[in-house]
Amino acid sequence: MNTKKIIYLGLFANIAEWYDFSIYAFLATTIGEIFFNTKQPKIALIAAFFWFTISYLARPIGSICWGYLGDYYGRKWALKWSLIAMAIPTILIGILPTYDSVGILATTCLIILRLIQGFAAGGELPISACYIYEISPKERKNFFCSIVAASPMIGLLFGSIAAFLLYLFFSEDAIIHYAWRIPFLFGFVVLFFILYIRRNLDETNEFKSSIDKKKFSAKLFSIINFPKKNVLLQIIALYSFIQSSFYLFFVWMPSYLNVFLSFDKNLSFLSNTIGILSLVIFTLIVGYFAENIRHKKIVLLSILSIVIMSYPLFLLLQTRTFVAILTVQIFFAICLSLVDGVIINILNRGFDVSSRCRGVSLGFTLPSAILGGALPTLSSYLIYKTNFNLIPVLFIIFISLVVLPVVIRSKLI
Repeated sequence: MNTKKIIYLGLFANIAEWYDFSIYAFLATTIGEIFFNTKQPKIALIAAFFWFTISYLARPIGSICWGYLGDYYGRKWALKWSLIAMAIPTILIGILPTYDSVGILATTCLIILRLIQGFAAGGELPISACYIYEISPKERKNFFCSIVAASPMIGLLFGSIAAFLLYLFFSEDAIIHYAWRIPFLFGFVVLFFILYIRRNLDETNEFKSSIDKKKFSAKLFSIINFPKKNVLLQIIALYSFIQSSFYLFFVWMPSYLNVFLSFDKNLSFLSNTIGILSLVIFTLIVGYFAENIRHKKIVLLSILSIVIMSYPLFLLLQTRTFVAILTVQIFFAICLSLVDGVIINILNRGFDVSSRCRGVSLGFTLPSAILGGALPTLSSYLIYKTNFNLIPVLFIIFISLVVLPVVIRSKLI
């Protein structure tokens, strides 16, 4: 497969999934008001992010199923059907009636659709990562893998831009009554664009030459018997650091700035958009130059910089100036890009072809479910209860310090 096609597939690997999930997060206070019948911004935020968390619990279940299917039927097959499974809930959310129209039924339908999306998303990014890893040439594998790592951020970037434009061109009343649907319906268009891109995918040579279905011993719900459990635990630890940092710094940040720091909503999204764009650019730069650099050094630099700088940077956020907030987000983008630029390569090389989809899927989705989905909700609730705006720093530092010795001792990284 030529270089241009690999870049094309990697770049658009997970944009649709992360666009959709980010739109829900960025419109959390609006979603909370529309579907959970509350006019208090802090309560609406907590309610919306609570169900954001619950939908993430479906991801590990999805990762087990899609990982098994990807290892048994092939990466191409799993990529096609996981994306279709996301397409249907996306358009249905965009046309759902609100709580004011049908009451609790609207809330119930939203929750069910979010759970289906979470299940489908359990296979989308991990199997894309496996696919690009296996079709990439050895000498440029890390760079192509970094493109896959950047693709969710591009989806998040589009979501942030959509939210920024929504609040820029529509009034609060217009958004509540109808305009909130626009980003979700646009997400449906994005999904089918990516289905079009993937229409002629070829199965990877590594999969075709290595799998004998008669000898395939994977069990659908088997985690205890999973091979290379030690490798899987190392991956889960590393991704715990990545997910907690990413969600607090870039997914939850606009809500934090607006609801808890009373910072202008449009400027919050503008700063977040620039921060995510910086994360995409620096991730690709790191991916390009990290081919011949020992990855452990890069990962350690990322963790240590965030441990040292999280507290002073969150203090800087309390100044509530646009320049300070933008500076903080760009700095966090640089720190996180160090590990994002190498993580997909690290994930894949830890597993052989017969267990790669399951290993990468579980290594990615378990931290997403436990930390990525939960920390925004927990941080929102604890700040609401304590009025202590630096709660997120405590989470970030604690998780980083737990992961640090795992990385130091790891022979995988």
